[in-house]
Amino acid sequence: MNYTGTPIARVYCNHESRQAYQLIWTEWFKAVKKVMGKALQMKALHKQGKHAVFMVDSSAPQIQGLGDYLITQNITSASGIETKDPQVIVQHVYRICNVHCKRSATVFLDFFD
Repeated sequence: MNYTGTPIARVYCNHESRQAYQLIWTEWFKAVKKVMGKALQMKALHKQGKHAVFMVDSSAPQIQGLGDYLITQNITSASGIETKDPQVIVQHVYRICNVHCKRSATVFLDFFD
């Protein structure tokens, strides 16, 4: 499967925690709204807009922080996603970067002959 897209932000964080990333995601969405004049609409949560996925590295706190933010934005009547679990809702909108995915997978090669 070949994915195409345009990176619209990169963030450096020197404190990798779920709470730190939740704050980063919250502020990122506020910045997008301020610049664009309206909130970002996601296919999975709002059934509007063209934004389908967030490409992230394989950092659990980064993904969990995104889930914590997204749970506050879910419109159940539109999305059909009824969960209140951030770790479930995030599965609808994230994808791990190929480079990070391959890097994480190579760690396991030492366990095989």
